[in-house]
Amino acid sequence: MIPSTLVLGVILIFLASVLPDSISGFLRGIPRFWGKLAVYSTFTRVVITGKENIRHEPGIFLSNHQSPFDIYTALGFYPEDFLFLSKKEIFKIPLIGTAMRKLGYISVDRGNISAAFRSLREIIRRLKDNNRVLIYPEGTRSENPDEMLPFKAGTLVAARQGPFPIFPVVLYGTAAVAPLKEAMTIKPGVIAIDILPPIPVDDPLHPAADSEITEGVRLEKIRERMVESYNRMKATYGR
Repeated sequence: MIPSTLVLGVILIFLASVLPDSISGFLRGIPRFWGKLAVYSTFTRVVITGKENIRHEPGIFLSNHQSPFDIYTALGFYPEDFLFLSKKEIFKIPLIGTAMRKLGYISVDRGNISAAFRSLREIIRRLKDNNRVLIYPEGTRSENPDEMLPFKAGTLVAARQGPFPIFPVVLYGTAAVAPLKEAMTIKPGVIAIDILPPIPVDDPLHPAADSEITEGVRLEKIRERMVESYNRMKATYGR
């Protein structure tokens, strides 16, 4: 994993510095290859279900978050190309920040309200440009692999503004492959990905739908669907 990260990182930084922004989608093929290589280099098997639910349109990917290994798995195996959010500090790193911006990834400053609104506008702009954006509704990694944290208020704001469909994707197994509290520890295993049916804009659970359901109830019902999927995968692939 480490040699491939160094080599592909250097290639990506170089290409990002000399190629125009208009080919950012092409450049994102490198992180996608990197994600697959990183996962397969751990001798981990990946199982994907629900492929019939894939939709080739802009929208919000909602996914649970349990391990540093989640990003490798998402880049390599989630359906469709997508953009993800990253802390503003990453974008300040020379060369790396340039590459991140060229790839179209979005800087987030959670500690600044005005900056958070700018990030929201940027997310909406990217969605309107026919992109998909990955959001972790828990807001942070869950330290308990058997628990999906409550979803943060505001998770569905960007979906409502478009309005854009919501694509729930449930991930299981990364916490066993790369435990959160065991730095640099890799344990080969099985990673399962379940692509749930999308939530279109006319679904009562969608924030843009003409419904009296509150955002809190919507979030909890979406979370319940994802927890149910997670528990099914845990019963099948859990150790």
